[in-house]
Amino acid sequence: MGEFIFGRGRSKTAHSYPDPRQGAPGTGPFARNFATGPGGDGPITVSTSGTQIPWGSVDVAGSSIQDVPITPKSSGVIRISGEVVFNNTTDAPLNVQVQVQIDNVTYLFPADETNTVDAAPAPEDAGREAVPFLVQVPGLAIGTTVTVQVLVTSLTSEVTMPLNSSSVEVQEVAVSSG
Repeated sequence: MGEFIFGRGRSKTAHSYPDPRQGAPGTGPFARNFATGPGGDGPITVSTSGTQIPWGSVDVAGSSIQDVPITPKSSGVIRISGEVVFNNTTDAPLNVQVQVQIDNVTYLFPADETNTVDAAPAPEDAGREAVPFLVQVPGLAIGTTVTVQVLVTSLTSEVTMPLNSSSVEVQEVAVSSG
């Protein structure tokens, strides 16, 4: 218990408040990491396997440019959020998918959600579309580093991602207490 004194002279009153439980799941410090990219202007070609975003900068670096590492400290629950920006230089709409991977295994974020990138309004302009995403993953081992990747797939035609226009934030969150 922490304690503090309130008042002066003879009217001092001691008040106390409970100390937070240290080390209990969902209560200590939380881990986080952040990345922006891609590090270069590269096309995303049409494929069924997709391309992992090569991040231009990662706050806490991992083992490769596609990895955003995080080591859960107290709850083992991480929330992955961000947005991926696509340019469409064609005269037809394009279909793309954005998925999250953990240790190179695709996490079902929504499994089959397809996003449309509108056509360029004029030949010299690019149709630009930001695709947001949010995934929460429970049950990770505390103290064990996992890597997060963002997988992008173009389903209809080649699409580009502008330099350093996309971002991902990986943060550990408290366990839901309901």
